Parts: sequence; structure tokens; C-alpha cells
Amino acid sequence: MLTQCSPSGHLERIDCATQYDYVVVNGPAGEEVYAIAGETCGFDEMMSGLGCVGTGEPCGFFEQSCDGAVLETCAGGRLAQRDCATLEPHGQSCGFWQAGPFGGAATCGYVEPACSLDADESCDTGVIGFCAYDEVTSFDCTAADYSGCATAERDGRTIAYCVA
Repeated sequence: MLTQCSPSGHLERIDCATQYDYVVVNGPAGEEVYAIAGETCGFDEMMSGLGCVGTGEPCGFFEQSCDGAVLETCAGGRLAQRDCATLEPHGQSCGFWQAGPFGGAATCGYVEPACSLDADESCDTGVIGFCAYDEVTSFDCTAADYSGCATAERDGRTIAYCVA
């Protein structure tokens, strides 16, 4: 656990075994995003201070790859390995962000999820259907003493909720 003072002046605790840093590097192919996923708290020779670092062999500054479900990154000048399959919620693997601000960076996550967290939700005879992490699941509103469920549109998506 890394404890440090944030730039805004607040004390923050960082679990090095689960947290990520993402850096943008302007390289020959344009801007590239790299993940830094440390294993433990230690001296980061790249930053000349304490940080989340790897415990493996020495490595170059920006390295990242997937070895099956294991994410390998260079963290503080040492290779760090994170077994994505052991992280909560279960079912994760190693892959690369396809889009967004971290597009191109290696990370743990659902490589081929059974459903999408931004998929439409449903309401059918008092039962809400939705995606929870990597599985389609449901919640029975009537069994929880509600009169049923309803849907609404929000940000271009159908959401479902229990009604009294």
C-alpha cells in the first residue's frame, strides 16, 4: 500500500497490486498510451521517489504486454506481473483498451464479455434484466415487496427500476 499526498493536498492510499497509472508518450507513431501496473510499494527509479513498482527483472521505461491472462508492464524500472484471472470480479483476462482515453494500453478486464455494462436494461412482469460485470442477471422487484418495475430513457439508454 502506497500512502502519499496527492497534488490537491489530500492523503491517498494506493493499492499497488490493483491500481494502474496510464501515461501518454509522443513517439514515432504519434501519441501512444502505456499502462503501468505495479506489484508493490518501493523506490521508483524512473520517478526518483516512492511509487508502485515491479519486482521482476530490470526493464525499459515503456513496456507492456499480455502473456495469457497475465498483464506485464514496466513499473519503476522493474517488470511487474498481474494475474488478471485472480482479480475481482472473476473472469478477467489481459487485453488492450480499444477506444477512449486509454485506447491502446494493456489492462485487465473482460476481453469477450457476455454482456455490456452500457446495454439496455429490461422490465418484464416485475423482473429487471441487466448486465452485472460479465453476466446477464435479473432482480425480481415483486419478490422484494415492490409492486413491479418500469423503464425510462437516460442518455440514449433504457434503464429499469423497481416501483412502489
